[in-house]
Amino acid sequence: MLKLLEEVNEENFGAVLDCGHLNAAKEIIPLSIEKLGEKIMYVHASDNDGRDNYHFAPGKGTIDWDGVFQALKKHKFNGYIAIDVGGEEVKNRLNEEVLEAKNFLEKLFEKYGF
Repeated sequence: MLKLLEEVNEENFGAVLDCGHLNAAKEIIPLSIEKLGEKIMYVHASDNDGRDNYHFAPGKGTIDWDGVFQALKKHKFNGYIAIDVGGEEVKNRLNEEVLEAKNFLEKLFEKYGF
């Protein structure tokens, strides 16, 4: 990803930070943010157990959301954050899961001044 971003090197070409996928791949998300820096244009916010690619509401898995938001703030992130929940695990309670995600993320927005 970094090589591609460097090769294209255009202001309107950036990265999507998919927190759930990175966590399931055992990536350290704040470190990924450090590497991608201001090239992050969009964030997918979902959580999981760090093993399987579930799409739970943020805060219901093992992601260090404080670390994620601290790193995003450090790099002056001003893009969009999308709630990315769904799948078989939550399909019967999708509305509740989205509401929980919204409430969780709003607290982090307030805490970190977004």
